[in-house]
Amino acid sequence: MGVSGCIACTNEMVLSSGSCRNVREWRGL
Repeated sequence: MGVSGCIACTNEMVLSSGSCRNVREWRGL
């Protein structure tokens, strides 16, 4: 659970790099 950059990801899978597959849920940037 190392989410560094992606905040509150929905049912989308979170990449190991901490990136959200759902660009619409990108709030950390």
